[in-house]
Amino acid sequence: MCPCLDRNPSATSMSAGLSDSSVSIISFSESQEAHEFELWAASFDIHQPQLVYTGSDDCKFSCWDLRDDPSNLVFQNYKIHKMDICCIAKNPSDPNFLLTRSYDEYLRLWDVRSISKPVNETLVCLGRGVWRVKHHPYVPGVVLAACMHNGLAIVKIDEEKGELMEIYA
Repeated sequence: MCPCLDRNPSATSMSAGLSDSSVSIISFSESQEAHEFELWAASFDIHQPQLVYTGSDDCKFSCWDLRDDPSNLVFQNYKIHKMDICCIAKNPSDPNFLLTRSYDEYLRLWDVRSISKPVNETLVCLGRGVWRVKHHPYVPGVVLAACMHNGLAIVKIDEEKGELMEIYA
């Protein structure tokens, strides 16, 4: 099963998060065991397309550089997420920030220049089962969250806080 895909906007490759805990880069036809358990999130960095971020049932948030040996990680954070990581979304308007979503119900805002802890760790609680988040293509700081049990949520995000703007059940 392939629970997540992302395309590389500046090249002809895709990342695929596979349920057997691996991440595959489609154009290279390689597969590297990336996590101990099922992989739910794999996403290219839209500003640095050589980087791929992954997240898994093992609660590890990782980054890989495709120019390097697949066994070398750029970083791996396994201390922050207390439950499975199911979504990673790079901010299209700011190359330094991305969001992760874990089954612990919180969105986390990260600055990729300092990955030891999130900029905002308890940004906003959206309830059980936020499956995917997507940044607004034109309005910086606005995110759509697809919630398994709570419909859709629109959230305003900055470094200081997260604000639930609207929810559609």
